[in-house]
Amino acid sequence: MMPRDGRTLALWARDMSCANEYANLYGAHPFYIQTNRDGSSHGVLLMNSNGMDVTANATALTFRVIGGLVDLYFFTGPSPEQVVRQYHAVIGRPALPPYWSLGLHQSKWGYPSLEYLQEVVANYSAAGLPLETIWSDIDYMHNRFRNAEFD
Repeated sequence: MMPRDGRTLALWARDMSCANEYANLYGAHPFYIQTNRDGSSHGVLLMNSNGMDVTANATALTFRVIGGLVDLYFFTGPSPEQVVRQYHAVIGRPALPPYWSLGLHQSKWGYPSLEYLQEVVANYSAAGLPLETIWSDIDYMHNRFRNAEFD
């Protein structure tokens, strides 16, 4: 829930593409639904991949975007369900994740060997704990944090 006391929230999401270091792969896309006492609703979505400040008070919502295109969508509802349907018509429905990804994941770096890692998995089974995936994290990289070297 966004505070409506005049505080400004900064939204900034950034990651570089390996193909183009100046292209931003992420974006923050604020969306809200307002539902009135009579059940009528509307929604607003701002799609922009640049950093932005969002300020809300009792009577106004202000977006300050530092660049890019302003794709501002209004969803007229009139019900909350219709607003969500209209929203999904613009952004698409969420993809179903693979079944295995819904279970418990164990992630840790520092396992000394494959045998040790296999023992960890066996211990989960022996204790009756569910385990769908185990990640050995960055251990495969030479010197932990470098995955490429040049001589």
